[in-house]
Amino acid sequence: MNNPFPMRIPSNDIPVGSVLAFAGEISSPEGAQQYVSPMEAWGWMLCDGRMLTVSQYPALFATLGYRYGGQNDQFRIPDYRPEPASGTGTGPSKVNDIRDAAYIIKFS
Repeated sequence: MNNPFPMRIPSNDIPVGSVLAFAGEISSPEGAQQYVSPMEAWGWMLCDGRMLTVSQYPALFATLGYRYGGQNDQFRIPDYRPEPASGTGTGPSKVNDIRDAAYIIKFS
């Protein structure tokens, strides 16, 4: 599988629970079922507030606990998705705005 990161990142040196801004592709191909993105195959997932099972992600749970929600055998990861644009302003475009980046969290 191709590395989704354009530069070599020593994954073993990055602690579980680290969050990065990521400007690469994060969505699955249309119609794909049980799609594992290259990002997830490399141990990263989108910070989208999803619930995870403690037994499936014990290292991430050890770092986050119930800080973002959850109980018993489930915990929530942070939700850092961009807020929808408010208003219909006519100002200049913010094509390279960091708020449009996806945030990913290291889970393994």
